[in-house]
Amino acid sequence: MISSISTPFKLSTFSSAMLTTKAKKPALFLFPHQDDEFAVFSLLEQNVRNGIRNICVYLTDGGGNSASPIARDAESQSVLAKLGIAKEDIIIFGGAERVPDGKLVDAMDRTFSELVDRFGPADIGTVYAPAWEGGHPDHDAATLIASAFAKQFPDVDVWQFPLYNSYRVGIVPFRVFNPIPGNGDIVRVPFSGSAIGRYLGYCLAYRTQRKTFAALLPFVALSFMLDRSQMLQSLNHDRLSSKPHDGDMLYERRRWLTWEQFKARAASFVSR
Repeated sequence: MISSISTPFKLSTFSSAMLTTKAKKPALFLFPHQDDEFAVFSLLEQNVRNGIRNICVYLTDGGGNSASPIARDAESQSVLAKLGIAKEDIIIFGGAERVPDGKLVDAMDRTFSELVDRFGPADIGTVYAPAWEGGHPDHDAATLIASAFAKQFPDVDVWQFPLYNSYRVGIVPFRVFNPIPGNGDIVRVPFSGSAIGRYLGYCLAYRTQRKTFAALLPFVALSFMLDRSQMLQSLNHDRLSSKPHDGDMLYERRRWLTWEQFKARAASFVSR
């Protein structure tokens, strides 16, 4: 929650006008998992209101913890439809050989190739991807893919959105919507108080992820009620050569992999 963070960086309110002439081009959202859209509900709705097409791409099968990829796809498709996203703008990468949940860092080359085969600067004005925050290795891998896309097509803007991480968490294991100061100034995407219950209801619609949202939802609800906004930061490509933050990454705390292991597995893609 912004309200609980004491930092010197600037806060501002997002509007599509900030993107100048790119505002009416489609927005491309890179979601590693089906449910990651919960971090940008307000942005998706704002784009719909402003006549901006949202293209939502899922990069892995979401099958971690034995979850059904088909069920997870259906959950996100249902939520996105309620947010006004057209069915044809919900795209699942990988075809018959989808990237397994947790393995995106090992499949960045083929994922990036599929991305540039489908989209270019004529098709996309802005890309949104998870923040460089050390929360989940698939999220950080998606950030690297978004950065590579923007470097190939310099006219495309890239924004990052925080989901959850262990930056300065204190006694709790993680925090949601916890922007890291090194990632840059925060831009709020506000929503009305009447949207809070609706957004929380969408979170409950991810039935295959009950255990995950049992942990996340109290913090999400508190943030929604206190801030009535979600957050973006412009992607700083130079930051991606450094560890997201000091101390242990959340995926290190969960013993999924270490930062050094992530860095080594990403090295061949980054070196391109």
